[in-house]
Amino acid sequence: MRHSVHTTLYLAILGLLAAGCAPERGESSGLGVSDGALRWNGEAFLIRAIETPNLATAGFDPEEMEAILDRVAAAGGNAVALTLPPGAGDGARGLDAATAEAQEAILAATRERDIAVVYRLVGPDAPDNPERHMDLTLAAARTFRDAPNVICWIDAPNAGALTEAFLRRAPNVVTLSSSGGALTPVHDPDAFEPGGLDVLIGNLPEQDPQASHFILPPYDEMYDVLEAAMAGGAAAAD
Repeated sequence: MRHSVHTTLYLAILGLLAAGCAPERGESSGLGVSDGALRWNGEAFLIRAIETPNLATAGFDPEEMEAILDRVAAAGGNAVALTLPPGAGDGARGLDAATAEAQEAILAATRERDIAVVYRLVGPDAPDNPERHMDLTLAAARTFRDAPNVICWIDAPNAGALTEAFLRRAPNVVTLSSSGGALTPVHDPDAFEPGGLDVLIGNLPEQDPQASHFILPPYDEMYDVLEAAMAGGAAAAD
C-alpha cells in the first residue's frame, strides 16, 4: 500500500508539472530561435542571466527563491541559470518527485515575472559518468519538453550525443550546447562576438553588453555588475 501511495504521489506531481508548467506551444509562443535570433513570443530576447545553481535543489526555501528572482529582475536580468542535481533524473520516468515539485514552483514563479530559466545539465562538478549524464538529459527532456520559458544548457564532455538525444525528445526546447545547440557557449571574452547566438559564460561582454547574451557567475557582486551594465556603465566581471 505504501509503495502504491508513493507511486500515485509521484505521478500526480509529474502531471501537475505538465499541466501547470507546460502549456500548449504555438509557433510564436515561448522561447525559440528564428531568423538568426533568440525570440520569446516572437520578440527578440537577449539572455541576461546570473547563475543561481542551487535554486533547482529540492527543499530550497520558496521565499528565498522568490527573493532571488526579484533581485535578478531588479538588477535588470531576465533569466536565471540553475543546475539540476546530477542524480535527480531517470531517463524513462523523468525527474524524481521532490525535484519535479521544486521545478514546478520555479517555473511558475519565473513565468509570473517573465524570467527565463536556463537549466544546466551535468556541469563541471558532476561525476564522470556518461550513463548518468544521459539519464539526467532524458529526464530533463521529458520534464521540460513543453515548458515555454526554458533553455537547456548541456554542459558535458559528450555534449553532442546528449544534445542530439535531448532534441529527439524535446525538439521545441532551445538548447545551449557546444555541439548541436541552437545557442553556443563561449568562455573566452576575446572570442565572443555580440549580436548573434553565442552566449558568453562567466563574464560580461566588454562591448555592447546590452546587445549580447551572457550568463554571469554566482557571486553577490554580479548583481551590481549587471545593474551597471543595463544602465550603460558596463564593467568586466573579472
